[in-house]
Amino acid sequence: MSELQERSEPGTLRREVYLLLMIIAAGLIFGRIMSVDNVSDRAVQDLRLARIPHELAIKQQKLVKQGCQEEAIRQELRKTAKALLTDAKKERPTLSANDRSRWLTIRALVEPESRTYRYVPVKAAGPVTTEQLRRNCGCSCPQQAVKGNLPEGRYVRQWVPYAIDKAMESSGWDTIDMVKHGLPDEEYSPADPFSGYLYSSKPPLLPTLMAGPYWLLNRVCGLSLREQPYLTARILLVVYNLIPLVLAWYLLSIMIERLGRTNWGRIFAVAFLCFGTFLSTFSVTLNNHVPGVVSVVLAMYGAYVLLVCGDLRRRWFALTGFFGALAVACELPALAIAGVLCLTLLWKYPVRTLGTAIPCGLLVVAAFLGTNYLAHQTIVPAYAMKRDRVERVGETAEQPTKTASLVSGPSYDANDWYIYRFFPGGRVRAAENARLSYWSNRVGIDRGEPSRWTYCLHATVGHHGVFSLTPVWLLSMLGLLLWLVRGSRGQRGYAAIVLGLTLLFFVFYVSRGQDDRNYGGMTCGLRWFFPLVPLWIPALLPVLDHMSRFRWERALALLLLFLSVMSVAYPVWNPWTHPWLYNGLISLGWIQHF
Repeated sequence: MSELQERSEPGTLRREVYLLLMIIAAGLIFGRIMSVDNVSDRAVQDLRLARIPHELAIKQQKLVKQGCQEEAIRQELRKTAKALLTDAKKERPTLSANDRSRWLTIRALVEPESRTYRYVPVKAAGPVTTEQLRRNCGCSCPQQAVKGNLPEGRYVRQWVPYAIDKAMESSGWDTIDMVKHGLPDEEYSPADPFSGYLYSSKPPLLPTLMAGPYWLLNRVCGLSLREQPYLTARILLVVYNLIPLVLAWYLLSIMIERLGRTNWGRIFAVAFLCFGTFLSTFSVTLNNHVPGVVSVVLAMYGAYVLLVCGDLRRRWFALTGFFGALAVACELPALAIAGVLCLTLLWKYPVRTLGTAIPCGLLVVAAFLGTNYLAHQTIVPAYAMKRDRVERVGETAEQPTKTASLVSGPSYDANDWYIYRFFPGGRVRAAENARLSYWSNRVGIDRGEPSRWTYCLHATVGHHGVFSLTPVWLLSMLGLLLWLVRGSRGQRGYAAIVLGLTLLFFVFYVSRGQDDRNYGGMTCGLRWFFPLVPLWIPALLPVLDHMSRFRWERALALLLLFLSVMSVAYPVWNPWTHPWLYNGLISLGWIQHF
C-alpha cells in the first residue's frame, strides 16, 4: 500500500484531524498562559504608575516652599518615589485568592526565605504562650538569642511546615482562602492576631506534588515565584495544566475513536473536548480541577483497557487504582467515581484488584493523610474544621476597630479554623492592623443562595447552569438515555452508572447548606461538576452518530457547540469571573447581584 493510500484510510485521516484539533487548542492555551496577568490589577497599576511624576512634582513644590536644601529635596524625592512605586505595583500572574492559596503553600515549601519559623524557649514549661514565642524574627543563630531580635535566653528555631505567614508578606500575594490554628504545644486563641499560624485551606497533597517541579526550577535554573513571578508561574502552569490536559485529550480521543461509529460524530466529539469544556478556561490558573479531571481520565482509561480491550496486565490495574485515588485527593466528590471503578474491577478481577489496584490507591490515601498531618497535626482536612458561626465583636472584615478585644470569647472557637483575627501581609504586626478573616463576614456570592429550589434552577439551566452554559451536555444526557434503553449490555451498565453518578453529584451539592450553595464562587461555570466531564464525553457518540445523517440535526449540534465554545471563551483571560449568562441577566435587570 502506498503512503498516499495509507494516509487516506478513514481511521488514519481522523487521527490526523484529532491531532490538528489538539495542537490548535494547546497553542491557544499556551498563548494565554504566556500572557497570564491579573488584568484588573494591571489597570490599577498602570494608573498609579502614570500618576507618580505628578505626585513627585507636587511633593517637590511643597519641599521648595518649606525652604529645604537641594540635596535634602533629592533624598526625600527618592524616598517618596520608592514608596509610590511599591504602592503602585499590583501586577501579578495569580488570578484569584483561590490560586494564590495554593501558590503560597508551594512557595512556603520550596523558597527558604518564604518559610515560617518559630523560636521556642528551651526552658519552657507546659504549653508555650504567645508571649514566649517569636516568629520570623530573623535570628541568625537557631540556638542562641540575639539582642534586637529575641529577648535574652536560649531559643530553638523550628520550621513550621506549610505555614504561609512569611510567604504572604510578599506584595500581591494576599489570599482569603486560608485557615488559622496553633500547634499542639502552643496556647492558641483565634481572637488574638499574634497567636497561631496561617495555612492554605486547600488539602496539602496537591501543592506538595506541585512543589517538586518548582524545586527543580528554583534550584537548577534559579527562578523564583518571589523574584521572577511571571516567567516562573507561566512555566509551571504549562507543567501543571497544559501537558496533563493534552494527555487527557489524547487518551479520550482513543476511546472516542473506538466507541464512535461515524466520522462526523467522532470529529465533533474531539472538537468539543478541545474547545467546548471549561477545562481549557481553567488551564491558565493554578487549581485542583484540571489535575482532578486528568486523574479521572487516567483511571478511566486504565479501566477501559481492562474491561473493553481485555488487556489484563498489572500496569492497568495500578494506573486505575493510583489515579482513581488521586482524583479523590483533588476532588472529594470523585470518591463516587473511584468507588464505582474499584467495585467494578473487584467484581470482574478480584485477585488483581486486591493485589495491585487497591494497594496503589492506598499509597495516595497514605500520602493525603500524611501531608495533612504534617501541615495541621491532624488527619482531618482543613475544610472540615468549619463551624459557620461568628458573633460580631465590634468590627467587620472591612472596617476593623482599634479597640476589638484580644480575649477569646463566645464569638470564637479554637476548633473553627475559619473564624480568626490575623495580620495581613506587608502590615506592621500591631493590634490596630489586625483584621477579621473574610469568612467571618462573607459578601456577595459567597453568602450563598438562600433558596434551594432557585439554586437547583440556576445550577442546571440558569445563570451558572451546567446545561445552559454548555448545552452540548444535553446531547450527553440523551445519549445516556439511548444507551440505557437500547444499548448493549455494557452500554446499559455504563449509562446506568453515569446517570446515577450525575444525580448523586446534583443531590450532594443542592443539599448543602446555604454557605456552600455559592455556584462555585466567583467563577465562569459550575466547577463542582468537572469530574463528570470525562464520563459524559463518550455518551455524546450515540446521539452524534444519529445526528450525522440529517442536515438539520447536524446544524442543531453545531449551534450547541457554538454556544458551548462561546461560554468557554467569554472569560478567556480569567476563569474567576462570572459567566456571560449571569452578566447578561444582570444587565437586563432580570436578576440581582449577589
